[in-house]
Amino acid sequence: MHQLIKSLIFLAACGLSLSATTEQLYKWVDQRGVTHYSKTAPTDPNASVNKTIAIRRSDSAAAKRQQPEPEQPSELAASSALESEQLLKQQQIEHQAQQQKVQQQKVQQQNCLTARNKLTALENAGRVRQLDPANGQYRYLPDEEKLAQITRMRDYIRNRCSH
Repeated sequence: MHQLIKSLIFLAACGLSLSATTEQLYKWVDQRGVTHYSKTAPTDPNASVNKTIAIRRSDSAAAKRQQPEPEQPSELAASSALESEQLLKQQQIEHQAQQQKVQQQKVQQQNCLTARNKLTALENAGRVRQLDPANGQYRYLPDEEKLAQITRMRDYIRNRCSH
């Protein structure tokens, strides 16, 4: 138990030594009677050093001193607003691109369904009758034309339809 207490005290002392640093400041008065505070001893041989002051400073305070000063609030607000606007525009562009992609997928699915239905109809029908757009009358497809359409539908389905 005694050893445990010693260990805890040692660890606490180590923690305190890590979290705080000591700086030495000099307080001195020059020939004119002006009091100065400095991190270095005075170079003037006639100056009288009144006392040396030890200042304990925590690591977080030392870190704050070493950090660069932030931009002015108005500059921060302006750059933040500009970044937010650019981010919003980028998100809108990405959303529109995603919507277009979804729409294209729907159209492709519909085209594949139409191609499969047409292929089934061509394969199961004995004679195929189609409307001739030139004269508005129906005509029967010759076998060669029917086989060409079947081949086109199979190629379309194989190349563009996933299943």
